[in-house]
Amino acid sequence: MSLSKDGLGIGDARAIANILVASNGATTLNGKSSGLRTLEDAQRFHVIRKLAKAVLIGGNTYRSEPYGKSPIPVFVSSKTLAETSTSKLNIKNATPIKMLESALSEVGSPVIIEGGPRFLNPLITSKSINSLFITRVPKSGDGDFFDESELKRNYQLVESEIINDTVFEIWQPIN
Repeated sequence: MSLSKDGLGIGDARAIANILVASNGATTLNGKSSGLRTLEDAQRFHVIRKLAKAVLIGGNTYRSEPYGKSPIPVFVSSKTLAETSTSKLNIKNATPIKMLESALSEVGSPVIIEGGPRFLNPLITSKSINSLFITRVPKSGDGDFFDESELKRNYQLVESEIINDTVFEIWQPIN
């Protein structure tokens, strides 16, 4: 899998997403995805992130992961956080789909979506994500399990690569 924009299957994609999934389907360990990360995942994550003009996440991800120093704007869809709008942080009580539309209209594309399974599910169901990157690691997690039924109904696996027991997959919408 090439690490160039075109080689990653992004092309003119408006929305890309990245999720880390443990061998047991969990996406967190002790409340954070970082506990599951492998060196290979960290490297690939940064390559994918550099392609984006903004990050879209949910409130739970914002509270549990370090987004305060993001070099690109962060858009947060949350029902519980206080709404705010600055050049680097935009928090709204809006659905993930509406927040994606807002990010795209304000900063352009691509927007990278880094939320957890509950956040990604409506975006997967609506096929709002052009390229979904899944990293599968040989560790077990303990929370936020990823139910792949909607993914398999709406997306197809277009590429897969294994590096040191870490599996990288690219999924794209079924036409």
